[in-house]
Amino acid sequence: MVSIRHQTRPDSRESEGDDGGLVESLWRKQQRDSIKKGSWRAVSQPLSRPTTSEVGNLLKTPYRQPIDVDAKRAELDAQDDAELAAKRTRIATNAQSAACWEDLISFLELHKLPGAYALAFSAHGIEDLSSLLLLDDSALVSLLERCNIDAMDEILLLEALRSSKAFQ
Repeated sequence: MVSIRHQTRPDSRESEGDDGGLVESLWRKQQRDSIKKGSWRAVSQPLSRPTTSEVGNLLKTPYRQPIDVDAKRAELDAQDDAELAAKRTRIATNAQSAACWEDLISFLELHKLPGAYALAFSAHGIEDLSSLLLLDDSALVSLLERCNIDAMDEILLLEALRSSKAFQ
């Protein structure tokens, strides 16, 4: 069921006739009175006591200290600077690592060996060409056994390492 009640509306400020401002001042007085009545109703309502659960929620609410905006901004700037420095270091390390890998792969391919052996060598601790060239004979034999290099490729690698050691 729909209840249709006619609500009283305040009179409009505009009137059809000119009465020297009497209607307008009456309208303003009505508006002030209605505002006062509305605010009086809000103030005159009795305050209820909080329930036990409301008090418990108030007690559980953590105290929040005021935030120092400048200190927070400085902390965020320092954190951004640290992240940027870490990113630059990581990029430089990756670039150096990539260059070392490229040297090792180029050396292998120059001597007719697959560059994929560089991946097998890196799994066993050889990540750059200089560490491969500086291996002693027993460490080199151990590396070749662990990497399961084909016999012909092993011969080519040993010959390439001997020829490069002759230039040192």
